[in-house]
Amino acid sequence: MTKSVIQWGEVAGSATQNATFTLHAENFVAADIGFKNTYNIGYPQHRILQASAATLYADKASFYRCSFISVQDTLTDLHNRHYFKDCYIEGATDFIWGQGQSVYQDCLINASRGSFIAAQGRNDSNDSSGFVFLSCSIVGSGSVFLGRAYRTYSRVIYKDTNMTDIIKPEGWLAWKAKGKEKLTTFVEVGCFGPGANTQHRVNWTKQLPPAELKSLTDINIFINQDRWIEQQPNVA
Repeated sequence: MTKSVIQWGEVAGSATQNATFTLHAENFVAADIGFKNTYNIGYPQHRILQASAATLYADKASFYRCSFISVQDTLTDLHNRHYFKDCYIEGATDFIWGQGQSVYQDCLINASRGSFIAAQGRNDSNDSSGFVFLSCSIVGSGSVFLGRAYRTYSRVIYKDTNMTDIIKPEGWLAWKAKGKEKLTTFVEVGCFGPGANTQHRVNWTKQLPPAELKSLTDINIFINQDRWIEQQPNVA
């Protein structure tokens, strides 16, 4: 549960300019803090615009029991390696987006209206970035896609995640990978709940070989090769 909240109501030309909190410092850890951008919240006269609660540039950042609340582009997970544990993330359009190489573990993801959860921006086959959701729960009041391709090689994995019935049957949208869908890496494995039925999913999601799946879903292989998480203050 968050004990302190940092909030602001700014909107600007892009989510990299309007964030309530912007991180450039490496080796950062936060615990029990809320990050909120109020611009689109409770103001029906506002046209929904990019209004980020947090924008992350720096490598080796971890967040424990933190909340990120906005509507569009809530969490700008822009670059480098990040770890989120027991966090709450609320938004609508592309509310977790960027080119980060990040693991979200045991997080509660709340889609406040219909749109897209993740928009990941992996650029090419050698790009190590991707969003991995481990043992998360997806709830909300809107009908949502699990993700859409912000770049051609977009990579998003949901593993052992509880999906309520708000997930659209097709699950994923090609967006900027239209015509090149096979280059994306959109994966669901071990997920459960009424929204996890893959019978009507798009036909270009992937089933990864066990070794590749492990390399992307094992925290110590994917983001923690140099054990930076253990070297940070213990706030878990």
